[in-house]
Amino acid sequence: MAGALIKLAFGLDEEPLLALDKDANVLATLTKLEESGLDLSQEELYGLLYGTNGLIPIINNKLNTSGVPATDYTAFLESVFEEFIAKNEGIGSGFGITAADLKQAFLGFREAVGTQLFDQAVLELAAAYYTYTHPVVGGGGGGVVTDTTLADAKNALAAIKAKLATATDAEKQALIDEALKVAFEAIAKLAQFNASSYVREVDGKAVVSLTASNLAQLFGNVEQLKASLVDAIGADNAAKLKKPTLLIDLGNVTLSSSVVNLAKDIAAKASELNFGFVAIKVSGATTKFPISAVNGDVIFTLDRTAASTAQTGGRPAVTDVFNYGLSVNGTVYDEFNEPVQIQIPLVNTTGIDTELTTVLKIDGSTQSVEGGVYGDGVLTENRYTFSSYVGVENDVTFSDVASVQSWAGREIKVVAAKGAIEGRGDGKYDPRANVTRAEFAKILVEALDLDNPNASSTKFSDVPANAWYAPAVAAAVDNGIINGRSETRFDPLAPISRAEIATMISRALQVAKGVQAVSDVDVALANFSDASTIPSSLKSGVALAASKNIVIGNEGKFSPNANASRAEAAVIVYRALNVEAE
Repeated sequence: MAGALIKLAFGLDEEPLLALDKDANVLATLTKLEESGLDLSQEELYGLLYGTNGLIPIINNKLNTSGVPATDYTAFLESVFEEFIAKNEGIGSGFGITAADLKQAFLGFREAVGTQLFDQAVLELAAAYYTYTHPVVGGGGGGVVTDTTLADAKNALAAIKAKLATATDAEKQALIDEALKVAFEAIAKLAQFNASSYVREVDGKAVVSLTASNLAQLFGNVEQLKASLVDAIGADNAAKLKKPTLLIDLGNVTLSSSVVNLAKDIAAKASELNFGFVAIKVSGATTKFPISAVNGDVIFTLDRTAASTAQTGGRPAVTDVFNYGLSVNGTVYDEFNEPVQIQIPLVNTTGIDTELTTVLKIDGSTQSVEGGVYGDGVLTENRYTFSSYVGVENDVTFSDVASVQSWAGREIKVVAAKGAIEGRGDGKYDPRANVTRAEFAKILVEALDLDNPNASSTKFSDVPANAWYAPAVAAAVDNGIINGRSETRFDPLAPISRAEIATMISRALQVAKGVQAVSDVDVALANFSDASTIPSSLKSGVALAASKNIVIGNEGKFSPNANASRAEAAVIVYRALNVEAE
């Protein structure tokens, strides 16, 4: 019977296995069993294999938790045997059998069968078990882009290389820029990994476990494309390529809780290829991490539940509630040094004004408005902390905006919905009052999602550390948005001029949306008859804002030194919010 089973399972004769009777390691373990006086009945043997603390349940539980070992499973087996000995004290303390004894006996069996064939059989059996006990709960499919993206991009880069050979200096720069654009757009497609076929249900959760080997084809395609880019424009120019994002998409998952396990070699390989971010997408909800935040063995969790009125503070919910968790190398992180971008999909837009949607952070029974930009069915917001978040329609009204309603009413409402501007008490906005430099710094960094709780600039002596505007000023300084009225003086409570407001907006757009400075400042300012009165240090900023129609003159004049009102500030920020990223 034993011989028949051996032939059925491994296609081998039983002689190599029978030779184990003479193997020194096996004999040593058997001797321990004999000396212990161990005499197991069939039922007792069955219990050691299949009982509550038996080998099979322990193996199954570990497969459920960590998935199928990718290649080398000896460490996996060692942990199984250690747990088996610990749970069956009589085996260890009573009979002197150790986990190492069991492991050695197993490896002897493996060697007798033939390591390559045995490994293949074990891994296939483990994978079959895992697939059977963990049904796919993703959207189906899986893998990397299989269209002509790579070939098309390589052909385009080869054509650019040919043109560079005879191009003028001016033409060369345009061709280099084109090559960088071609490569970045192609990598953005090639770096999307469809992980839906890897998702399994474990204890009511959607679980996926990936290593770099699963993404080998994706990484290989990116390496090929980057090599083609270097060949086309040279290594120095290729180094200017924007850092792309590696996207791991679980597809549409029907379960409310998801767990994503990423082995440390994924981030290591992504870093080697100069990726800037790793994004995880679950049923349309995307979380984008800087590489530095996921540099290790990652466990990312995302729980999704329907929003209650208490959680939204009575505001109409437009998304579910999302609760995020992250651990790296066993350490839990809920605060970050760099922003983590969350995108949460809207599930209810009936009767909703999507421009008034915003992200709420839920902290027990209280909520805080965090902002967020709506587009393509999702709310996008950068976060430095993980918590529970929900998207809502936040309709804020003020009683004193009738006089500016025709040109600023909508803009005030939208910017207030994002939490970037606030009233001055009693339901009033005070639209015609001057906006101060401190107020505008706060409005700007919050509206364009540049606020940073880790910012700690102490550049200005007239910005007390405990001032309400200090965090916003620090974030603006760190982002290069404000320089102050001298090296050490910000003048926070002074009114802000139109030229200053335009310059701060322009610098913020360059940071937040990658907007490029105008190439000809004088041309951009040509429509303003008083352009010569704009301070020289602010001209480029005003020119950029004018080129994007963020600042508009009145009767041909810009009036750079006039103070900006709170209504004007809301209009300018609203326009900036609607500038497309470059």
